[in-house]
Amino acid sequence: MKDKIFFGRWLWNRVIGNLAMLTLLFFYSCSTEPANDEELLQLDLKAPVHFDTWQDQIDWLTQKSRSFHNIKAGMAQGWSIQATDYWAHMGYHYLNMDYADGIFEFDKPEMLLYAPDGEGGMKFVAVEYLVFVPDPDNPGLPPEGFIGDADEWEYNADVEAWTLHAWIGMANKDGVFAHLNFDLP
Repeated sequence: MKDKIFFGRWLWNRVIGNLAMLTLLFFYSCSTEPANDEELLQLDLKAPVHFDTWQDQIDWLTQKSRSFHNIKAGMAQGWSIQATDYWAHMGYHYLNMDYADGIFEFDKPEMLLYAPDGEGGMKFVAVEYLVFVPDPDNPGLPPEGFIGDADEWEYNADVEAWTLHAWIGMANKDGVFAHLNFDLP
């Protein structure tokens, strides 16, 4: 009986602790306040086993990437290499070298894209996937990406990779997978 009571209290404490952490994460994920070290390291992008549609994948990715609205959180999670200056209609590209492995995994985007927010900070606008090709002179067909055929891969000869944007931080009137976002200068 003692073991059941102990386990019940332990389980209750775990549930309350997790709910408290989720509540804090929700309230502070879009904050412009500096993030502390604990907040920066509290991200789990591991995807569930099954999705039915690309929309389900995008919805999950959008929810899981809320902490990226704070650029310091993105950098602390490994997207710490500013790979480009500002590119028109895209933003600044921040690379995570751990994910730059030539394999498409929707829950492991190689890049996060940020744009100036007009107030001296940066706003999260998109993720980008890179799938490097073994023979740049013959890149072949685009990789299998999200479920279905809605994603719009583009071959970038400069980086010798297929690229795909997912505009999950900022709406794009041309679609979530459009290469450019003309609402960005």
